[in-house]
Amino acid sequence: MSSIHETAVISETAKIYGDVQIEADVRIHDFVVIYDSVILSAGVVVYEGAIIGRPPVSITSLSRKISMASKTTVIGMNSVISPHSIVYADTVIGSCTLIGDGASIREGSRIGDACIIGRSVMINYNVRIGNNTKVMSLTNITGNTIIGDNVFISVLVSTANDNKLGVLGYDENRVRGPVIEDDASIGEGAVLLPSVRIGRGSIVGAGAVVTKDVPDNTLVMGVPAKVVREL
Repeated sequence: MSSIHETAVISETAKIYGDVQIEADVRIHDFVVIYDSVILSAGVVVYEGAIIGRPPVSITSLSRKISMASKTTVIGMNSVISPHSIVYADTVIGSCTLIGDGASIREGSRIGDACIIGRSVMINYNVRIGNNTKVMSLTNITGNTIIGDNVFISVLVSTANDNKLGVLGYDENRVRGPVIEDDASIGEGAVLLPSVRIGRGSIVGAGAVVTKDVPDNTLVMGVPAKVVREL
């Protein structure tokens, strides 16, 4: 049974399905869709056309098996879900985080407090993002990626998680995205290949292609990326 606080403001055109928990001072704008098992914490704002708690779809062409069991989706206090963004089921977003226009957050992802996920960013399945991290517009974060605290990822960054390009099917122990440690920065248009580690406090220059681990506090640039200097 749904629990909706008396101070919540919900547009007449919004659609709410199943059991949800909507806390104090939540604002839900026109044409929002909220699925079952969603918790909107106090002060959350969901703008026009956003979708929260969308169940993932499993089809035979997918090698990664998707659980269709209902799982809770949580949006933390005072976070903002911008127009036409999609937050899938089994996602947890921390407090005071902004999800930009048209962003997509896939199932199983965890995003920390005070983050910015920019316009049209794709956060794929099972991604972990720490606190105070910014992912700028049109960037793709592949499945099974780990991103730390205070990380800056610029626009048009691409990440990959499978050196075999899907030929061997899906194995979570093998299909792994990059690990980006705390305080690292990734420049515009950089490409991070599967399983590479970007060390704490390091900088990847614009347009670089990272094919191997980057040490802590290091600047790398080029194709393939090479160490330029220590920071």
